[in-house]
Amino acid sequence: MPTARLRHFVATQQETPYAVLDVDHALTAHDRLVSCLDAAVQFSLKAQPDPTLLAAPVRRGAGLDVASPREIDLALAAGCPPTLISHGNPVRDPAEIRHAWDRGVRTFAVDSAAEVRRLARDAPGATVVLRLAHGGAGSDWPMSGRFGVGPGQAVPLALDAAAADSPSPA
Repeated sequence: MPTARLRHFVATQQETPYAVLDVDHALTAHDRLVSCLDAAVQFSLKAQPDPTLLAAPVRRGAGLDVASPREIDLALAAGCPPTLISHGNPVRDPAEIRHAWDRGVRTFAVDSAAEVRRLARDAPGATVVLRLAHGGAGSDWPMSGRFGVGPGQAVPLALDAAAADSPSPA
């Protein structure tokens, strides 16, 4: 249900385009998700990089998933502790890994042995999260084939990560 403030903004805003974000609604959705899953939740910065919207769930203990140095800096500016930031983009160069590492980011997604080797070299001891490919059945926006490792590759890649001076893969 839109708040009076949102209704007023929409009624009086003349310039377009604009985005209308209801932080209270987002927090209600966050709280419901956390209570249903009984788990930690991370928001993708890519989905909505608005600082006000990011800071609200962070104050509730949510983490943020980032994909670039700019997003790392936005997450930190929103008050997210680096321990709750994960770098979900498996395509990064050594400078980007160092940027994250130097700012305290310790969790990185991978979907290739080459990325495991880069992390072992540039972020030794990082927590490695394997991106798993799936068929996308039931998805409104299937993304199968774009990212992730298949079931037959996951175990060998996890073993590579463990052997490459990373803790047990998450």
